[in-house]
Amino acid sequence: MKDDLKGKLAGLFEADKAREEKIEHEKTQRIDKEAEHLAEFMRLRDSTIEPAMREIAEFAEAQGWASAIEKSDEERDGKDRMSPAKIALIFFRGAKPNHYRWHEHPYFMVSCVKSSGSVAFNVSTISPGSGGSSGPSGGAAFAEVDTDLIQTRIADLLSRVLKRLP
Repeated sequence: MKDDLKGKLAGLFEADKAREEKIEHEKTQRIDKEAEHLAEFMRLRDSTIEPAMREIAEFAEAQGWASAIEKSDEERDGKDRMSPAKIALIFFRGAKPNHYRWHEHPYFMVSCVKSSGSVAFNVSTISPGSGGSSGPSGGAAFAEVDTDLIQTRIADLLSRVLKRLP
């Protein structure tokens, strides 16, 4: 092989190796940043979101509505799909049933979006026997998440639920 051809190929292999190292470095940085974001969400969930939900739940209970707060950590299912860490406040008109499927009752959910360091809100106005709607309801950066934001969002959901119930 001629020296100039060797040099050209060596340069190509060197550039390829540099690209691979850059990709690997970026991947490691992304994984580290996502781990930081997940840890921040868990802190927010325990220190801000859950207490805000609990306060609304206690008020609703005094009005005759039961509730449940369900938390789940990030997990991967059997088909290798990732489910984000989240917390949901589920409402029940009257007593909380012994067995229920939370998606059949009104709820407010906050999920971690670890790639962007934010949360996603999901709400449902679905109630047994009365239908409703369910779906995404915006989001917020971690820095914006406080008790007032969470409670205002839940109050909006309850307003929509209570206005349509008989």
